[in-house]
Amino acid sequence: MKIYLITSDMKDENIWFNKIERILKSGIDYIQYRDKLNSTAVKYYTAKKLKTLCNKYKTPLIINNSVDICLAVEADGVHLGKDDMPIDVARKILGPDKIIGASARTLQNLKRQEKSGADYFGIGALFKTNTKKDAEIISIEKLIELTSNTSIPVFAIGGINEYNAVKLKNTGIKGICTSSALMNSPNPEKIIEKIKSI
Repeated sequence: MKIYLITSDMKDENIWFNKIERILKSGIDYIQYRDKLNSTAVKYYTAKKLKTLCNKYKTPLIINNSVDICLAVEADGVHLGKDDMPIDVARKILGPDKIIGASARTLQNLKRQEKSGADYFGIGALFKTNTKKDAEIISIEKLIELTSNTSIPVFAIGGINEYNAVKLKNTGIKGICTSSALMNSPNPEKIIEKIKSI
């Protein structure tokens, strides 16, 4: 099972980057830089530093929401939610080679985003999550319905950890997105090993 890390808020830069490097070293598949707290300037400098680290471990860097920061730091792509720039507009700006991810919860939304040119979907939340406390939970049956109705890769998201990831094994997903399960763990390497073996 592929692992897609979504970064947590940065409280201490050295600790944050050290943890991310340990996670990257363990062989995750994607990393998304998500920052709901800081200014564009701080996001730019953090993303630039993160891109250098991702290059070292040959891991694609996705920027949450910000097409401008993606371009500025030459990241590999963006993830766009329902309140962000439309996918087809982002594609015109970013060109054909950047990865554009989208969030989807309904079949109608999924089909529209796929037609607009999304490269992958983030679907959830599957379980309760402290990262996004207001996230609506979707059933595993709903996840299966959505994955079976698209030809592009689906990553499950929301409260996923090394204990409940196994419940998603035969749902048709490409992998899981996780944030606090890795960012808050004293031993993310062990968790990555366990999830990858599912």
